[in-house]
Amino acid sequence: MKQMQTEERELATLLEIGQTLARTHQLKDGLANALETLGRHHGMIRGAIMLLDTDTNELHIEASHGINESEARRVKYRSGEGITGRVFQSGKPIVVPQTSREPLFLDRLGVRKKSGDGQETSFICVPTSFHVWLS
Repeated sequence: MKQMQTEERELATLLEIGQTLARTHQLKDGLANALETLGRHHGMIRGAIMLLDTDTNELHIEASHGINESEARRVKYRSGEGITGRVFQSGKPIVVPQTSREPLFLDRLGVRKKSGDGQETSFICVPTSFHVWLS
């Protein structure tokens, strides 16, 4: 019974995100709303979607949830740098169960310092690609 409820919640979340993205005309707003939905339904504390800036060849945060906007603007990664840069480079996801024990987790947002309550943080980084068609 519990597995069915979990699957239903996941499908409902995907449906809500799909509807949000379909009715949004600004990519950044739609992505931020999708992240907010994940936070609301699945307890995600912080999340970000990063895109490649082809001028600087750096990944930057395009949309986020639970991250201060000024902090988000300063976070950048190069291909191969830290967990995020490695996922971008390899195209393979990485799951870090305990960020405090992972030397490749660069903590550019200062998450370790902010959670002074001793609570451990996990980190999941998944590659994706956006294709923009111009006509």
